[in-house]
Amino acid sequence: MKVRKKNLCDTCRKRKLQCDGKRPSCTQCVFSNRTCEGYPDALFVPFVATKAAVKPRTARPKSVSRTAQSVSTYARCPSAAKSGSVQDKDSPIPSRNDTNLSGGSPSPNRSYTQGLATIQDKVALILRNFIPLHELEFNSADATEQCSRFCGSWAKALPELTADMTGPFAQCLDSAVSALALSITAYRNRQNLLDAIVAQYEESLHLLGQSLAAAGNTCNSKIVAAVMCLALTEVLSPTQESSWLVHVEGVSNMVHLMPPGSFASGIEHIMLMGFRPLLILRAFIHRKPTFFADEPWLTLPFQYHQPAPLQSLLGAAAHIPGVLEKVDVILPRSCDRAAATADQLITELLASILRLKTWHNSFLASTPEVLYCSRNVEHDFGGTFESLWYPSLGIANMFVYFWAFQLLCLNEIRDLLDRFPHLKHTVHDGAAYSAEAFREECLELSTCIYKSMEYLLRTDFMLYGISSAGFPLSIAYKTLQSDAEGQAILESLDHSIITRCKIRGVGDCADGLCV
Repeated sequence: MKVRKKNLCDTCRKRKLQCDGKRPSCTQCVFSNRTCEGYPDALFVPFVATKAAVKPRTARPKSVSRTAQSVSTYARCPSAAKSGSVQDKDSPIPSRNDTNLSGGSPSPNRSYTQGLATIQDKVALILRNFIPLHELEFNSADATEQCSRFCGSWAKALPELTADMTGPFAQCLDSAVSALALSITAYRNRQNLLDAIVAQYEESLHLLGQSLAAAGNTCNSKIVAAVMCLALTEVLSPTQESSWLVHVEGVSNMVHLMPPGSFASGIEHIMLMGFRPLLILRAFIHRKPTFFADEPWLTLPFQYHQPAPLQSLLGAAAHIPGVLEKVDVILPRSCDRAAATADQLITELLASILRLKTWHNSFLASTPEVLYCSRNVEHDFGGTFESLWYPSLGIANMFVYFWAFQLLCLNEIRDLLDRFPHLKHTVHDGAAYSAEAFREECLELSTCIYKSMEYLLRTDFMLYGISSAGFPLSIAYKTLQSDAEGQAILESLDHSIITRCKIRGVGDCADGLCV
């Protein structure tokens, strides 16, 4: 997708003049006494992508039939299939029999989709909202920033996937792209297009079920992209609480069908790097282990490409959901050995924190420049608040999630010490557990996360900024709310953070994504 430069005003563009990009008016317009028509949002020119070279896949193991069956089952019974529960009785949703399956996706009122006549138009809209402009301008497939966001990086594969819209799975992808584009339009314009979105979404689910049945025990990139489009549609226009996680689970099952080495290059690598953060985040939310913690999945997808900082952080943290499951499952079954089990779990959580800090120290040693600083931000409604500012969203995400993963482990340790008070006197690595030290560190980490939200919520980050905020903000806010000292700290911070999140469509943020 070729992107026109954003620092060229419309006046200079029309007159074919060089523009210095100054705001509110460029120097050329000021000295020529012309009205500077301003700088438009990103303008996209569709192009026909060439197919990337993909390494041949190895044979799949025969023992995946149950997983494949679960993928098909997920597609037939998604949360949004109960579309009647959100249907307006005066605006009935067309049934599948009323739509032309052979003629492409159902078309809602044209006023909703003005400027979205082609699949390239819809892909351009998705890219504009989920991919930073500089990535599109340079079209770099392995740029560090591309793999440093939690939501939407995989969309960079859409131009190539939609360049050839023939074949058995093209219609499914076309329909899912249309659903996401319509949902983005409703979200950005604050329009109530629920009926149209659900109609398109329902049709996409029907086509997805057909595609999964045709694909069998395979992981097809177009199907995976279609499922991710539907997941983001659920994020923007949810039919049920946390319903996007159903689709993410489906993607996880499909990815697990394949050997990890098949994601080492080509379009598969781009897509895996894009949705790997969401799949690991899902494991944290559900407190269930993920196959991404297995050694082959930590190494083989990166055999040709150096992992971005966020990707390597996720590798260091991928085992933590498995420890959280032990807290939930093994500890209650221990009975007489509960205290010993709790002590072992605390040891594992401390080891997880040490692993995160070791990764962090290694990253700092290889990056000499300053990575964040304090900045006072003044709001129109009054008040000046200290915020943490970063050189890029990728660096911001890396630090915020580094703190969030530590905070999650520390909160679990504090809970275990509250349940087993005598463990506070247990010696670990030559020192007793310090509940007070854990508490102070929790408050410090929560404050750093909260102060980073001003940066993540920048409007120029479109949807890829705020979508990173939910999981860490939820943990930090709940930690600060848990005692009087934390509440006092929260009182001194920017209260508008939560309000602005809610205005932009964020509820509790507990399901991990903030849109």
